[in-house]
Amino acid sequence: MAFHAVLTISLRTAMMASSLWTRGSLPAAETFRMVSEKQLAGFDSLASALAAVSRRGGHVDPVKITSAALRPYQRSTRANARRLSRRR
Repeated sequence: MAFHAVLTISLRTAMMASSLWTRGSLPAAETFRMVSEKQLAGFDSLASALAAVSRRGGHVDPVKITSAALRPYQRSTRANARRLSRRR
């Protein structure tokens, strides 16, 4: 997950810097997508953590809950890394 996060941040930063340098503004669609996908991943993370707690019948295992909470972030960072590394 860390590799995909680093790749996503690197590619997105380079993309934004080149856009800012050449056009003088950031692409609105990509900026909106950056914010909205983090909100969605946060909601998915909360839902996954709550589902993990409810499946345990009240027994709280912090490792399993944390793992369930991080799964949505892992999916979205991997998808972003694939999307941003495609040739245009």
